[in-house]
Parts: sequence; C-alpha cells; structure tokens
Amino acid sequence: MHADGLGGPKDEAEARRLYGLAAVQGDAQAQCNLGFMHAQGRGGPKDEVEARRLYGLAAVQGDAQAQCNLGFMHAQGRGGPKDEVEARRLYGLAAAHGHAKAQCVLAVLHEDGLGGPKDEAEARRLYGLAAVQGDAEAQYNLAFMHRVGRGGPKDEAEARRLYGLAAVQGDAEAQYNLALMHADGLGGPKDEAEARRLYGLAAVQGDAQAQCNLGFMHAQGRGGPKDEVEARRLYGLAAVQDVAQAQCNLGFMHAQGRGGPKDEVEARRLYGLAAVQGVAQAQCNLALMHEDGLGGPKDEAEARRLYGLAAAQGDAQAQCNLGLMHAQGRGGPKDEVAARRLYGLAAVQDVAQAQYNLALMHGDGRGGPKDEAEARRLYGLAAAHGHAKAQCVLAVLHADGSDGPKDEAEARTVGASERRQ
Repeated sequence: MHADGLGGPKDEAEARRLYGLAAVQGDAQAQCNLGFMHAQGRGGPKDEVEARRLYGLAAVQGDAQAQCNLGFMHAQGRGGPKDEVEARRLYGLAAAHGHAKAQCVLAVLHEDGLGGPKDEAEARRLYGLAAVQGDAEAQYNLAFMHRVGRGGPKDEAEARRLYGLAAVQGDAEAQYNLALMHADGLGGPKDEAEARRLYGLAAVQGDAQAQCNLGFMHAQGRGGPKDEVEARRLYGLAAVQDVAQAQCNLGFMHAQGRGGPKDEVEARRLYGLAAVQGVAQAQCNLALMHEDGLGGPKDEAEARRLYGLAAAQGDAQAQCNLGLMHAQGRGGPKDEVAARRLYGLAAVQDVAQAQYNLALMHGDGRGGPKDEAEARRLYGLAAAHGHAKAQCVLAVLHADGSDGPKDEAEARTVGASERRQ
C-alpha cells in the first residue's frame, strides 16, 4: 500500500523497509518486490547485486516473477556475471508457471539460439503461449514467424490476425507491418485506406518507416486524398531518422518544388544522403544533378561514377545515361563497346531512349557488329513507347524497305504517330 499510495500517501522508502522485514522472514513475494526496488533504485539506493540476491531467494521458492526477473539479470549481466544458459533455465521455470513475459523471452532465446540450441519450432510454440495471454511482443513475433514460415508453415492470414492483436495494443511495429499487409493485400483483402490509417498510428509514435510509407501514400493520393505538403512533412520526419528512401523521396520533392519551395541545393544534399546508403534511384538522380550542374558544381566524372553505382544495381535509367556518357566520352574515356552493352541492359527493361540509342549503334556498327535488322527491331520497340525520333526513323525504313519489307501503309501510320508528338 505504501508502494502504490493506497489508503494514504505514497511512501516508497517505507515500502522498502516493510518489504525488508517480510523478506528476512522468507516471504517470496516480499523478496521479489524488494529485489525490484533495489534494481530500480526506488525507495533507496539502486543496488543490482542485492536485487539479484533477493530475486534468487524468491526464485528458489518458485516465484515466477522472481525467476523471470533473475533470468533478465543473468541475460544482461546485471548485478553479476552474464550467463545466458542460466537465464534460459530461469525463464523456462517461469514459463512453466504460465508467465507470459518469460514465455516470450524464452521464445526469443530459442529463436536466436542463445543459452542453448536454436529451436524455431519451440520458439513458435512459446510465442503462441504468451500470445494467447495478450502479450503484444509475442503476438508480433509470432506473426512474423507465420508471415515468413519460420518454425512452422507460412500463414499470412494468421500473421495478419496476430499483427492486428498487437496493433490494437499500440505496438508501432505491428501497426506498420499490418499496414504493409493491407497495402499489398497479403493475408486478406487489399485495403489502402486501412493501410493509411495504420501507418498513421505508427507514424505518430515515431516509427520512421511508417512515416516514409505514409508520406508516399499522401504523395500519390493512395488510401485517401493527395496531399504533397503532408507528404513532404512526413518524408522529413523519416529522413532525419536516416531512412534512405525518405531522403530520396524528399530530395525529389525539393528538386521538383512539390509540397513546398523548389530547392535544388537541398535536393542534392538529400540525394547524397540516400546515395551513400545504396539507394539506386538516389544515385541516379544525384548523378543527373552533377551532370547538369544542378544544386552545385557540374562534375561529369562524379556523375559517371554515380551512374555506375546505380547501373550495377540494375537501374535502367542509370544504365541508359551511363551508356551515353561512355558513347560520348563524357566524365571519362570514350568506350562504345561499354555504351552498347549498357544500352542493351536498359533496352531490355523497356527504356525507349536506350532502345533508340542501341538501334543507332547497331545501324552504324558502333561498339560491335553492324546489324540493320536488329536496329529496325529496336526502333520498333522505341516507337511503340512513343519515342518520336524512333517513329520517324522507322517510318523512313518502312517507306524505303530498308533492312526489311517495304510497307508504305505502315510508314504512313508510324509517320502519323510521329507527327502527333
């Protein structure tokens, strides 16, 4: 009553004294509670060594909370040596008494192989025991195991249900993951409005990834009204927490003047932050700014380097742009063989400009053998994407019968398409 202020003023010092009187008489609950006060420094000095001793006295009497608390001290090396084997044993004793937190922590130890063998099936079972008692952490961890199929069959519907249980308890990570499942239609119907709501719940708790994803939904008008000002604000919250995609997206908004003033200097800075974290889109966009001298000095060598980083990750636009730099000898040596290879990588990803540029190289025999039939095919691909120059060249080829059958009707059709550009 003194500890909680029931029936009179709260007095933790008096509570500590009274617990001490009961503890020396062997009362396990008093020993456990007194251990907690020593561990937390409540009602007197903090003393983790004494806390560990007191938890031990209560634990040997079968007090589940003391066993759990003592397990924590052994796991963390608090009040004495770290001993994960002993921690696992103590958590096991408490778990056998039905202690939900002990069951959850013991599951983590089994899942990660700490203090004994790794056993994902046992981890899944233990998370289940704690989850049915309402432990949000266990519900979240069990949901993850169901989602990815660890310790048992993959079950996205069950994962979605479990994330929901943890989410209503305010668990931000559960809210975020449940939002992902609603956004992508995993484990149940796709519901972008619900995803947006859940991202919002996690975002206000400071979850950076939720802030980034919610920003994207506002920017695109998904799950609710489009609001670029709010998107820019949310990207900013996530960006300062070092979420690379948020930095990239915020850079784009600054570069384009979306949701606020245009600021190419800030865009370049933000792209730089995301680029060093390996975001290919940021590397490509930053390269473009260096190539054109936007937001800072023009530096074609740096542009070429950055395009290379993004191209190596499969970014089609970077492959196309890097191909052009190799073809023209900008930012480094001229290398038409490399240009042709890079255009090819981008062309198979349906980048019309790469298809057109590669067609030119095949038509002229640059960077490899001349192949006018392949050039005509590539012009056709680019033309189908609405590339005006490709449509014009293709019209000429059809009209003249160059590198393929003469087809004046097709020439007129392609030519008309070109004129509509």
